[in-house]
Amino acid sequence: MGYTGIVILIGRSIPMNYFFMESSINTKEQLDRAFGVLLIISGLYQFSRLKTKCLGYCESPISYFTRRWSSGTVGAVKMGPYHGLYCLGCCWPYFLLMVALGWMNLLWMALFAAIIFGDKVWIKGGRWIARGVGIGL
Repeated sequence: MGYTGIVILIGRSIPMNYFFMESSINTKEQLDRAFGVLLIISGLYQFSRLKTKCLGYCESPISYFTRRWSSGTVGAVKMGPYHGLYCLGCCWPYFLLMVALGWMNLLWMALFAAIIFGDKVWIKGGRWIARGVGIGL
């Protein structure tokens, strides 16, 4: 999933370079609205069924692998991306917020790392963390 950062960077750079090029009050207001919508979408996603499903697979990788085991190299190549997609489905709002809002500093990274850790490690409690973050966003 190393390409996720590249996709997010390009996804942020294109709108920022083409739609918000001029430095004016109107552009600042448009950016504020876009970032507000991004926060709302990220917050609502924390309550979605897709987030819950992805979180279920990420909370217990052993359970995922026992249910979807495929032997050999081909099996590993199939299982790896599927598990990576579940993990990305679980945490994409956090990645997007860090990049889009420019929260790429040590404090924000540590906070989101702790949230992601709590989401994935605290079995069944991860949903409560996700919902708390959703309310916060």
